[in-house]
Amino acid sequence: MAKMDSPTAPLFVDLVASHDAESFELAGEIDGIAGVLAGEPLGLDVTLNAAGATVMIKGAVARPLEADGIDMTVQVSGDSLSRLTELATAPVTGLGEYQISVTVAGNADAIALSNLAVSLEAAGAQIGVSGSISDAIAVTGVDVAVEVKGDSLAALSTLADTELPDLGAFSMLANIAGTAEKINVTDLSIDIAGMQIDGNLKADIGAEPLLLEATLHSEKIDLTRLLPADEAVESSSADAIGSGQVSDDSNERMFPDDPLPLDSLDALDTIDAVVKLKIDELIVDPETTLTNLDIGLHAANKRVSILPLKFSVMGATIDGRVGLEVVQEAAAVATMLNIHHPSVGDLVEDDSKTMLVGGPFDMVIDVTGNGASVRDIMASLNGSLTTELGAAQASSQWMQRMFAEVTAILTKTVPKRGTTEPIELHCMVTDFRITNGVAEAESFVVDARNITLFGDGRIDLRDESLHLDFDWLAARAKTQNVLPPFKVRGTLMSPSSRFDTKAMLGNVLGLGDGSKSIGDDEFSDLTAATGSERCRQRLIAYRKIQDDRARPKEITVEQVLKDVETTKDVLKKLGGFFKRKK
Repeated sequence: MAKMDSPTAPLFVDLVASHDAESFELAGEIDGIAGVLAGEPLGLDVTLNAAGATVMIKGAVARPLEADGIDMTVQVSGDSLSRLTELATAPVTGLGEYQISVTVAGNADAIALSNLAVSLEAAGAQIGVSGSISDAIAVTGVDVAVEVKGDSLAALSTLADTELPDLGAFSMLANIAGTAEKINVTDLSIDIAGMQIDGNLKADIGAEPLLLEATLHSEKIDLTRLLPADEAVESSSADAIGSGQVSDDSNERMFPDDPLPLDSLDALDTIDAVVKLKIDELIVDPETTLTNLDIGLHAANKRVSILPLKFSVMGATIDGRVGLEVVQEAAAVATMLNIHHPSVGDLVEDDSKTMLVGGPFDMVIDVTGNGASVRDIMASLNGSLTTELGAAQASSQWMQRMFAEVTAILTKTVPKRGTTEPIELHCMVTDFRITNGVAEAESFVVDARNITLFGDGRIDLRDESLHLDFDWLAARAKTQNVLPPFKVRGTLMSPSSRFDTKAMLGNVLGLGDGSKSIGDDEFSDLTAATGSERCRQRLIAYRKIQDDRARPKEITVEQVLKDVETTKDVLKKLGGFFKRKK
């Protein structure tokens, strides 16, 4: 029903209709219909009920024929927004009770929304929006505050179209300003089960590629709660590395040959993102927690760079940078890391037994490589790897398990199985230069009690084979007779060590080179008591001795007579050896 008491009176409306089993009701009054053609204002005070929604409109249009001078308030409420979306032929499930109020002003080309207040229940979550939009049609001048909170993140799985973990209560607060294409989010605060992330971000959706800038901070993130439990069994190689055990399979490889998921970087063709992230405490798994994480991430054009990359883990501090670029279906990687630990022995444990005590440790990695898998990248590696270890004590049992014969060298005699006598390490210094996957040892010094080992050779990362030779300097001459040089062969996963049998035979026959032992006088210039400087000083002394050995010596009559006597002594020993064999 609709009626007017006079041509200038308001139009009273009370209409009821239905469509597809949905009823519609419109009631209220429209003022000024008679003056519309004359350009007079049109007043509205009507209520519409449809699909469970109640829409109340009150206000006026100053120039209705031009759709200009709009000034009215709109209130919408209902018990199911999902029911309302069905009328728009774009149904969305899980949307519940809602309330919307807003002041609308402007014209058909530019409508301003002010006093905006929206509350919506969606899948158990409460969503609130307040603020204003200067031009709702062009979506410019957006200035709104958004709040979302709920009791269970898992309840949003339907809306997100993916399974979300049940982490308990969550909330999000943010101020959003800008336009439909350029968005500026400030005072962002996300809280999930007590884990909070704060920050700001900017996005230019209209740009090609899409531009994104974000600065985020969190006091604590626990990935074990955010991600599904990983039930995969660790590989035997990972177990071996983690426990200090080595593999008996010479064909087993340390570096996996699985293809890298480079397809996931395809999205970087459409985005240029700069993210600064700081996390005070990041729990990766029950045994691993990163602290003071500081990351600067730039991702664009199938290229990812991380600078800075800083964090602490297990007492160690890491500072460096990482770069990755997809080139012809392969990853080009560049990495530089500085790693420092004040006492690396705290990390080395086997079956709850202490394997190493003490040992300030420094490592510098500066490498580049490329390939479609980790194995390919390692095989193409170029750069350097240096390490320094300060004073420490190593468990004899651990060393026996890793390199039984190396243990014998460090302890001067082959120890009986089960001995607990620690091996005193004064220092260790290594310097590898890597070219096309081959790491050559420019220096490799291990200074232990009464003995200093000097390594030479290479590690071939292409097949993971070891080709390392060790010589030594002993503090006492008698030590030389039981300590010949030794070799380390095998692979990274299955290393083996053995004495240099040729040198051992020379010692047994009394042909050892006495210059391998040096006394206190020859060490008098080596002032460092411990630490990396001690190893460097011993390397200088060792190279000097090598030079002396290589220098031609004048042969005297006395030397000839001495050699004759030595030969006689050798023949006597050989004779006694064969007699015992009869």
